Amino acid sequence: MTRQWLILAAAMAGMASGMASGDDCFLLTVAAKYGHSHDVEDLLSQGVDVDCGDGWTPLQFAVSEDHADTAEILLQHGAKVDVKPEDTGQTCLHWAAYDGYLEVAKVLIEHGASVDAKDDDGWAPLPHACVKGHVDVAELLISEGASVNLKDHDANVPLHWAAYYGEVPVVKLLFSHGAKVDATDNDGFTPLHDAAMSGFHLSTVKLLISHGADVNAKDSQGSTPLHWAAADGHLGTAKLLISHGADINLMDDHGWTPLHDACIDGRVEVAKALLSKGANVNVRDHDGKTPLDIAEMNGRFEMAKLLMSKGGMKLAQTNVTDVDKV
Repeated sequence: MTRQWLILAAAMAGMASGMASGDDCFLLTVAAKYGHSHDVEDLLSQGVDVDCGDGWTPLQFAVSEDHADTAEILLQHGAKVDVKPEDTGQTCLHWAAYDGYLEVAKVLIEHGASVDAKDDDGWAPLPHACVKGHVDVAELLISEGASVNLKDHDANVPLHWAAYYGEVPVVKLLFSHGAKVDATDNDGFTPLHDAAMSGFHLSTVKLLISHGADVNAKDSQGSTPLHWAAADGHLGTAKLLISHGADINLMDDHGWTPLHDACIDGRVEVAKALLSKGANVNVRDHDGKTPLDIAEMNGRFEMAKLLMSKGGMKLAQTNVTDVDKV
């Protein structure tokens, strides 16, 4: 490939601005980005700095485009494997994990990439693979020593992210390597909380419960997975949690039950499910408000109608004796 072609390719791709300074360095960066390993080899043999660049290095460009062979050549010539951009602190292995570039990940690890290096959010490569469901990359990372219970800056472990995004094969993989089912983050969320609030991954909820997840675990505000499912209107998740022993009348730190949570945004179908299983229609929170109070305060008139049909009353209508009779 000619130098003129490399320059033209860079211009067409909009790479000229903010790229490596120096003509030869610029050409090396272009060749790395497009995976032209022969040109990379030629330029390096001429003495071009393998880590040249004002922003990304040639290795970062090669990795970002899934060019494993080119990355191998750069690393053989001494490219820094764990180089990080200033804006994210992510290494090349973070990128490969997120994008599912298995062969690139193998090359990086073979050349000493840290499998537990943390980016600016405290994420190692493994959670990046987990959120995208790249089970093959996740398995590689774990086999090379990545910790399945390593916490990020918010104390999330990889299982939190796999559960939230409903990546069942990844969840199974993590469990097979000792992931803690009830690990808590800084907000007290367990993976089951995350799966419940995402609401669309019943198979993930079932899997977590089958591995012993506490259906009545409370977060830092005292909310259980059922509180979150009710608040977000996730009917299937709510029913599943109830069928596995979730306490429908358990209060959070404000005295709210899941029924209170269902009322705030008018989650009528969830409220019906809760009431059918014996939810207390007139339970009062720490301010004395009943579910009917919450429904009317938020203009949820269909919900209010449902509650009244089940004997629901407002604070002004209730007293301790009334509530005890419900």
